[in-house]
Amino acid sequence: MIEYDKQKAARSFTTAELVLPFGMFKSIHDYLFGDKTKEYACYLLCGQHIVRRTLRLLSCFLVLPEESDYESHSLTGVRLRRSLLIEVLSECKKHGLSLIDIHSHPFASNSVGFSGIDEADEQEKADWFVRNLPNAFYGSVVLAPNCHKARVRTANHAIVEVDLRLRTLEPPLSIEGAGSSTDRRPPFAATLDRHVRAFGPEGQQKLSAARISIVGVGGLGAGLAVGLTQLGATRFTLIDPDRADAHNLNRVTGMGSIDAKLRSKKVEIVARAMLRINPKVRCRLIDESVLQERVWSRLIHSDLIITSTDNHASRMLLNVISQVYLIPQVSVGTLIETKEQQIDGGYGHVIVMLPGHNRRCLLCSKIVNPVEAYYENASSQHRAEAAKRGYITNVDIPAPSVVHLNGVLLNLGLIEIHNLFCGFKEPSRYLLYDLLEQEILHVVEDETQCGVCSPGGGYFGRGDKSLVRNLFKELGSQ
Repeated sequence: MIEYDKQKAARSFTTAELVLPFGMFKSIHDYLFGDKTKEYACYLLCGQHIVRRTLRLLSCFLVLPEESDYESHSLTGVRLRRSLLIEVLSECKKHGLSLIDIHSHPFASNSVGFSGIDEADEQEKADWFVRNLPNAFYGSVVLAPNCHKARVRTANHAIVEVDLRLRTLEPPLSIEGAGSSTDRRPPFAATLDRHVRAFGPEGQQKLSAARISIVGVGGLGAGLAVGLTQLGATRFTLIDPDRADAHNLNRVTGMGSIDAKLRSKKVEIVARAMLRINPKVRCRLIDESVLQERVWSRLIHSDLIITSTDNHASRMLLNVISQVYLIPQVSVGTLIETKEQQIDGGYGHVIVMLPGHNRRCLLCSKIVNPVEAYYENASSQHRAEAAKRGYITNVDIPAPSVVHLNGVLLNLGLIEIHNLFCGFKEPSRYLLYDLLEQEILHVVEDETQCGVCSPGGGYFGRGDKSLVRNLFKELGSQ
């Protein structure tokens, strides 16, 4: 059950938004307007949580009624059978989910509103939520071909309405506070002029306003942080518990020999390099393991998570957070294989995860190995035994790494991250780079999804900390 009281929550948020996973808005629009001679309706079951005084309703399951589910519908009215509503409400009650009621006005053009019939129907459903699901919410959307109106009702002594903003996980991403190209804003700094000439002001505003969390600021993460600063990003959270060492000097951007001697914190070294580029950059520095709840719980405030860690446990955690809270994530990683102290292969990946329909996550893409994740936090004795039995490999052996392989991957990653805010190309799903063949491959994946990233599953869009907490108790999360 979601961990907050609804009446208290109603007083703690001032705005509300409905987050639609990648591809879902198109599915809804195609369903509602495939036949414009009648009104159609559908249901969204949503997880919920509050971020920065904004109630986020996270669409985790879409119900598209069959024709037999309609009691009646015409150009001016629609009514679904009560039996379907009862089934939907039962699922809401079973999983503690909120409900968004969506119906079409196919005849509307540039404006749309709720009718008196809508008011009576919604009041009944809202009353049901107050009585039966005090920790969830009821909202509604009326959708026309080119516009919409949305609201959510909250229990705060009386049922009141709050405007509901729609946000889709489609590039270019919408970012709170970014504004639009029509805003009267001062011109961008000269350092960004060449970007704006190519990619436009609106994407630049989104990138500058976005809250970007980078987990792991080693050879890849440090370069990504500095590169994003050069691209104009200004709001960062950097997470890495490690300190500088001599073996880091071959690849970590901004690190000097004095840092290795002083054992400086990596997050401070990288922040220093970023501030040299733009003194107005805001960096929250966390020099602790992301596996601790007081650390990973801060990630749910992010607009984008960048994963550049060197272990499976942290990648598994970040993968789950991305899916539970519907937060876009970009994963970047490298691997060098050796044989008799000679390079046998060098590879790297860039995966863009926009949670949604047919978008596989790190687990079902096999980037994360749950067995490796488990043993990374096990005792050295258990790790040695697992390696002996063949469950894991390269136990406690430092992984090879080189600056030119990292450089290729972090720049491929920067292209994809920049594109998420500017939308200048189709987003890549899975890029694989082969060092020895000097090839960039687009990996074609099947549409099979796992229990973490499948819409309607146990994790996707639930917005519930306890799901993340329970999953990682065995990995040493505090």
